[in-house]
Amino acid sequence: IRDGGGHSGIFSGRLNMIQGGASSPEGSWSVIAGGFENELSGSGYAFGGGGHRNYVKKSNYSSIVGGLSGSITDNSKYSIIGGGASNTIDGTSYYSSILGGLNNRILTGAYRSSILGGQNNLIEGTDDDIFIIGSNIIATEANTTYVNNLNVVTGSITGAKSTLMIGYA
Repeated sequence: IRDGGGHSGIFSGRLNMIQGGASSPEGSWSVIAGGFENELSGSGYAFGGGGHRNYVKKSNYSSIVGGLSGSITDNSKYSIIGGGASNTIDGTSYYSSILGGLNNRILTGAYRSSILGGQNNLIEGTDDDIFIIGSNIIATEANTTYVNNLNVVTGSITGAKSTLMIGYA
């Protein structure tokens, strides 16, 4: 624990670090619980739980739980990465999440957006509320859910402009 990471703790693991800013609460009240080479830097109230080489930088109230080489950076407050490998939330993407998967990225101010698994997905731009379920998807439209394939056995899907009926004769 270095440079103003007050009221923080590292419990178990190896070569983990919590680092704050001099004369600043950033980096304070944070916890790393296990893992190897994880770092919380300039991120108050952050959590790192296990994993290897995960990094939360300047993103208060954010967490990475497990996984390999995950990063939450550049003021992406209130965000979480849960497992997976090489997943990134960056560029003031508040309230965003990546749950598992490989090489998924949420970049440049995509507030309240999420990627559920898959690989090589990208949410980019300043639009909000974008969601991805699948792989190899580039998403840029606000208030939109992207999927590779959707299979609804019976029922309907209703939106603001139209209704898609599935399984009706």
